[in-house]
Amino acid sequence: MIGVVLGAGRGERMYPLSAERPKALLPTLDLPQLTWALAGLKAAGVRRAWVNARGADGEGVAREVGRAAAVLELDVQVSPEPEEPLGTAGALGRLSAELDETFLLVNADVASSVPFGRLVEAHRAAGGPATLVGIPTADRADLVAEEGWVVELVDRSRRNGAGHVYAGIGVFEPSVLRYVPDGVSHLFDTVMGGLVRDAGAGGKGGLAVFEWTGYWRDLADPAAYLRVNLEALSGVGPPGRPPALQGPPQRCDALAYVGPGAEVEGVDLACAVVGAGARIEPGTRLERCVVWDGARVDRGTFADAVLTPGAVVAVGGTGSGPVARNNWPSRRIR
Repeated sequence: MIGVVLGAGRGERMYPLSAERPKALLPTLDLPQLTWALAGLKAAGVRRAWVNARGADGEGVAREVGRAAAVLELDVQVSPEPEEPLGTAGALGRLSAELDETFLLVNADVASSVPFGRLVEAHRAAGGPATLVGIPTADRADLVAEEGWVVELVDRSRRNGAGHVYAGIGVFEPSVLRYVPDGVSHLFDTVMGGLVRDAGAGGKGGLAVFEWTGYWRDLADPAAYLRVNLEALSGVGPPGRPPALQGPPQRCDALAYVGPGAEVEGVDLACAVVGAGARIEPGTRLERCVVWDGARVDRGTFADAVLTPGAVVAVGGTGSGPVARNNWPSRRIR
């Protein structure tokens, strides 16, 4: 089975964090989201995988892919794209010659405990060309299913109702690539739309759904990013951890994660994640914060914030409610 990680998104809602690093490389517990995805694919039995990367992001993604592939013992290749991404379906079209068997697709910007092995088993049992992971929802659904098959795709701009949210995870057969046109295109409009349109009565034989009610988060914006890190810290998030690529952490418990080489002596850590090699001046208090690897933090009190090598991004709370888009006050650390 082949693995595909979609990591070429522009990350506009993640600004200003995405201005410093590609969205796929934002760290959760000091490990890039991309690497979490690759580790999940390896655990599901994948031995060969592809990661797409956008324009200027390609070099950084390629470095992380090489590092992760060596530790995970996984054959991973990077599929470069133009500065304007090809879209979720266009990325598959570019790889069509390589996707000659069943492939497991994962968006790099989702965090979940979805059991990939069980998903693959469900796909094979259904016998259809594609199986999506669906998160049940009372509103803002992407799709409506009956007896495990999608019968309708929902345009959120026109209708808001119950159904399932597409989790950004699915299993596909190579036959679905016939729905992918040349150039920029998206899975929702091409592959999903084509399968639902051509399905039999009740959607059977088209697009199957694997319903998941366990942990799942979309890392859409800085508030969601901070929340995922704090949930992982507390043990609410995905269980386990991929092999350490920079050595074991100095500390990893419910109150703090401290990466290798980080300097935190005399620092009050109250639900905080501190990346490898970060240096925080004594007397500082970090409450519900994430500090990226390599950051230098002057003495102070910080709460509900992401501290990067270039800025302090105040999130203003980690609840699950709506957050204003691109409304992130930031300042330089130095």
